[in-house]
Amino acid sequence: MELSEFKLFQASVEARFPEAYMLWDRAGALWAKAAEKFENLKMHTATPNQTVFRSAQVEFSVSLDRASCSEVNPNKNLNPFTESTHAFFRIVNEALDLHEYSRIGFRLIYVQKFDTYEQALESLNAVKILNTPPRVFNHTGAPGAEWTLRWKDEKQGTTVQLHIDERKHDFQAPLDWEGPKPETASQFRLLYDVDRYVHARTLVTQMSFEDWIKQMIHIINRDSDKLLNWP
Repeated sequence: MELSEFKLFQASVEARFPEAYMLWDRAGALWAKAAEKFENLKMHTATPNQTVFRSAQVEFSVSLDRASCSEVNPNKNLNPFTESTHAFFRIVNEALDLHEYSRIGFRLIYVQKFDTYEQALESLNAVKILNTPPRVFNHTGAPGAEWTLRWKDEKQGTTVQLHIDERKHDFQAPLDWEGPKPETASQFRLLYDVDRYVHARTLVTQMSFEDWIKQMIHIINRDSDKLLNWP
């Protein structure tokens, strides 16, 4: 299996920081500034401790101790997402007078779509990363549905998941429906989910989201095929 067999489904960046109580006073100014930068920015939810806005397929969120930027079905090269993230965090840093981050995470989720669970499971089990006994706990064969790998050291970490999920599309017909009988359609997806993060203290003045995201993309592209084709 190779990364090129998957479609990039979602990209996310989250930065955590010491609780910024200025959010209660400056949320309006923060989002007014964001509205100048991002077209058609609309409020999705707003509470005293968290505000979420959306612009097209991008969602921006700010709470007392973290901020995030996430895009569904991003451009494959991630250039627009990178630019949006860089601009958004400049606005957040200035509005909340942030000086450091306690954790910065970058996450990419890739998908493959299948008509049946068995097809998705066959593709998952083609990755031989897990070497299990032929019979264990009264089960035979390879374990199915998902696996998770984690690495962590003093400064950084990576979590990789490969798992199957099911999406159901159920059309609820009105009582006076006279067309064909509605059917429930299911689609199975194999998700390859990579979360790279830095959990060491990072000064805001030392952080360039553009450069950091490009570095994370390079690492994920470089090592994913190595992992998916192991051994």
